[in-house]
Amino acid sequence: MAAALFPEKLQKEGNEVSTSDVLAGKKLCLIYFSAHWCPPCRGFTPKLVEWFKNFEENHPEKGKMAVVFASSDRSESDFNEYYAEMHGFHAVPFADRKAKDTLSQKFKVQGIPTLVIVDAQTGNLVTRDGRSIVTNDPKAEGFPFTPKSLGEILKGKYLKQKEEVTEEAFKDKYIGLYFSASWCGPCHRFTPELVKTYNTLVQAGKPFEVVFVSADRDQASFDEYYGKMPWMALPLKDKRADLLNSHFEVQGIPHLVIIAPDGTTVTDDGRSAVGSDPTGEHFPWKPKALRKLNENTISAVNETPALLVLTGDSEEQHKQMFEALSGEAASIEEKAAEMKESLPVVMLVTDPEDDETEKMLRRFAKLGDDTCLAILDIPSQTVYKAEKQDLAVDNVLAFLHDFRAGKLAGEKLSR
Repeated sequence: MAAALFPEKLQKEGNEVSTSDVLAGKKLCLIYFSAHWCPPCRGFTPKLVEWFKNFEENHPEKGKMAVVFASSDRSESDFNEYYAEMHGFHAVPFADRKAKDTLSQKFKVQGIPTLVIVDAQTGNLVTRDGRSIVTNDPKAEGFPFTPKSLGEILKGKYLKQKEEVTEEAFKDKYIGLYFSASWCGPCHRFTPELVKTYNTLVQAGKPFEVVFVSADRDQASFDEYYGKMPWMALPLKDKRADLLNSHFEVQGIPHLVIIAPDGTTVTDDGRSAVGSDPTGEHFPWKPKALRKLNENTISAVNETPALLVLTGDSEEQHKQMFEALSGEAASIEEKAAEMKESLPVVMLVTDPEDDETEKMLRRFAKLGDDTCLAILDIPSQTVYKAEKQDLAVDNVLAFLHDFRAGKLAGEKLSR
């Protein structure tokens, strides 16, 4: 039930109202992550207010949608001033920070403003990119905004070098959707790595195909860049590129999503997978709960709470911790697979060959030199430091279990 996403009571213009009553009879619930201090939020909020007002006054389905404000404001007075501008919206009470953080974590909110749309009855996600709907569909003509399935999006014609093929070319294969562009420096560095891995897997007879989804600005640039690639591509400016970017919520490039033959997502961090496993030994790269902390795996912290086991350049301590945590990792992976959900947490143990990434994380999360055990939860902008800074296995696991049980008090990351 969608009501279970929220506290029992929501706020509406100074009054408490039952969440169940708010959502009764509604088709959609829009969750608006925003804050008074955020300039892009201040620019988008009036547009959302006007869009919702027009819906409520003119749309044939008026009354079938609710908007709930989930605030990242720094004080209740800022919240009250900002919320006063949101006519017709409900809000998560400012005092209930845990409810707001839980929403941010569930929907992997990494920045604001973010507008998440869910089914108001089931709570199932419709899209995390509600901003694009508000911008591109001013009259809400696409309501209830049911997205096309991935299978529907992928149907059609493709390029395979100079030939034209269809989706039959990757039938029964794992697909790597490669979002990239010729003007992107990091893409130019990653593409040759992906070419080597692709060729290795294909030569070994693995069922793998890559599809280039280009963000190039002109045909000449596309042709030159694609000429360096041995795989398939969407034609430049193909409308499916926008649909795929929206479907996978691509925020930056290069970005590599690995899809299983049945259409399920294996990992949306294929770039890290290829970087840490260039020979494809662990293909198709199902997400691992336990990983070395290095430049190839650091991106995992952006979307998932991460247990940081900071062992510096000690190979012996790294090996001991990796072996000791393997059982816990297997349990986490098994439960996530059973529930068909993403990993709820990852465990990162410093790669002794790359302690620079550890140092970078220490600076980012302000951990200092004495912290060896912490949890970084970027989706909720919180860091948790273990009360007992001891890498004894029992202490590490107790710290992790307390976090997952909601027993820890963390510190907000400074902006």
